[in-house]
Amino acid sequence: MKKVYINLVLLSSIALCNNIVTMQKTPVQLDIELHEILNRLYIRPATYNIIKDLILNGANANTKNRFGNNALVIATYAGNIDMVNFLISHGADVNSKDSNGNPVLIIATKKRNIDIVESLINSGANIDAKGRYGANALQIAEMTGSRDIKRLLEEHTTEKN
Repeated sequence: MKKVYINLVLLSSIALCNNIVTMQKTPVQLDIELHEILNRLYIRPATYNIIKDLILNGANANTKNRFGNNALVIATYAGNIDMVNFLISHGADVNSKDSNGNPVLIIATKKRNIDIVESLINSGANIDAKGRYGANALQIAEMTGSRDIKRLLEEHTTEKN
């Protein structure tokens, strides 16, 4: 019985994704749908497929939820490198800030996610951007003892100068 229920949930998620893809909607309607999905406090992994479908069909990758966070901020907090890369490749602002004023590079540094830090840097994120309390990503890496991230940030700071 449990297996049948899980399969039904999976099928309804797939049907919802297909429904979003096949319906003819304007970019504004897609942005509104994306906004509503991003308003959820927790985004399940299956929801990322819906977000991808919305963006592939014209929703703005920088649409924010009612808290002021866009999908890139949410994916960075979740540590979802695949979604981060998808969003960047579809126009997400690599200098996006969360509702507290912290750039995604600082969020990834605080979470010690070197893959996301590297992806953001390679996509042009501002290494010198400061967060809510005035520290940049390099200073955060020093404070948290993230040696690999610190080294990566220093390499890119040197290249920039």
